[in-house]
Amino acid sequence: MFTACGSDGEEADTVETTATTPVSPPVTTPPPEAKTPDKGKDPDEEPRTVPPEEQQGDEEPIRSEAVFTGKGGHLTPSEIRVPAFIAIRVILRSSDDGSYSLQIHGQRLEIGAGTATDELDLDGLLPDESYKGTSPQGNVRVVASAEPGP
Repeated sequence: MFTACGSDGEEADTVETTATTPVSPPVTTPPPEAKTPDKGKDPDEEPRTVPPEEQQGDEEPIRSEAVFTGKGGHLTPSEIRVPAFIAIRVILRSSDDGSYSLQIHGQRLEIGAGTATDELDLDGLLPDESYKGTSPQGNVRVVASAEPGP
C-alpha cells in the first residue's frame, strides 16, 4: 500500500495497488545419472569403438617395405629403392614353395619347410646409403634413394 503525502492542512489519500506477476512453477532438472565405473577402468578413458587387436595401425610406426621373392632358385629383385630416414620392413617370400634364406644387416631370414614368409624390421637409412643382403640364391640391396610420396 502506498501513501500520498499532502500539504499541511490536507489529509493524506491512500492508494492501494496490487500488481499481478504470473507465478511459474520452479524449474527442476533431474540430477545426472550416476554411473559407477567398472573396476580397473579409468573413468576418463574414451570408450573403444574398435577392438584393440584391430587397431594395429594406431601403434605401428611408418615404414617402407622391401619385398624379396624367391622363385626358381633366385631372389628378385636384386635392388629395392626406399625413401631415406624411414624404417624398413624386409620381407622374404617364396612363390614356388622353395627354401630361401637371406642375411641382411646381421639378421637372417629363412623360408621353406612350411614357412612361406619371413620378415624383419631395419632402421631407416641416410640418403644414398644401403643395406646389403647375402644369399645363396643371389645377393640383394636395399638403397635409400627413392623419393617419398606419390
